[in-house]
Amino acid sequence: MEASGDIAIPVSPLVADVIASGLLWAIGDVVAQKLDVQSDGIDSRRLARQAVFGAFILAPLARSWYLLLSVMLPEASLPSTIAKVALDQTIWAVTILSLMYVSLSVMQGAGVQHGLSVVRARIRDTMKANWCVWPLVQAVNLTFVPVRHQLLIVNLVSIPWSAYLSIKANRSGGGPEGISFPHGEHSPLASQRSPPKKGGFVEVVPMHDARPKKSDWEDAL
Repeated sequence: MEASGDIAIPVSPLVADVIASGLLWAIGDVVAQKLDVQSDGIDSRRLARQAVFGAFILAPLARSWYLLLSVMLPEASLPSTIAKVALDQTIWAVTILSLMYVSLSVMQGAGVQHGLSVVRARIRDTMKANWCVWPLVQAVNLTFVPVRHQLLIVNLVSIPWSAYLSIKANRSGGGPEGISFPHGEHSPLASQRSPPKKGGFVEVVPMHDARPKKSDWEDAL
């Protein structure tokens, strides 16, 4: 009879990835909120959104992606590594970063279309930052780390990376809880907005018609 201390609860690799991704993305958001000068304390709803994205969107998709790469390019060679990194840093990076912005927008109640507008406004700068960090990391990860552990390596590196993304995705600028509307803070509409409401949309106050009326022209004449 085995001692109770020797009994291990089996956990599937997918469940382990989900738990690890959710936890590490939550840690990244805590770091982001501590570093963000615009953040006032810890926003638990924002923290929950980042954890949900990491656990239930990123983890299963990333796990499937790395398995697909290993099947498509199974050779341990330089050309294979270059091809894997190229695919990872183009198709996968653009897809998952766009999905992050859209999913966070949906979780805030702003909807898909608003999320797509955020993607159009921010994906270029985000990809530039991505290429400063991930090509070298993924070259090592996809070459030397077994497939079953590749997502774990990504998640560990993602603590500072997810902190950066969290700040970028939740940066104040006119949208619900930080995600910007297409009109930026320097837009002519910015002065017409009422202050942001916590957890809701920024109200856009209708602009008055500045065109001269007929009576104004008649008085001028």
